[in-house]
Amino acid sequence: SAPVEGGIGAVRVEMRGTSGTERVTLVLGALDRPGVAAGVLVSEVVMAILSDEAPSGAVGAGSVADPMVMLRRLRKKGVRVAELGDPADLGTSITPSHH
Repeated sequence: SAPVEGGIGAVRVEMRGTSGTERVTLVLGALDRPGVAAGVLVSEVVMAILSDEAPSGAVGAGSVADPMVMLRRLRKKGVRVAELGDPADLGTSITPSHH
């Protein structure tokens, strides 16, 4: 018989970087059945690659498109997404800090 996927899972990501000259920290999360969230994410990554939105070379899923744009796309497809933190920073595109 087919395997049972199980219950709801979640992921939390903290992003630190700059928006203009300001330092910004955003906490982002997604909540759904893991297979559903992974399937939607993969479809969005593929669409970004096919539309030439993604950079060339070897990159991770988080570098294929702006993370905030990707989260909004996931939300539109039904994945429960949360943007947590300072309301003034929500929806802001940031340049990640590299340590």
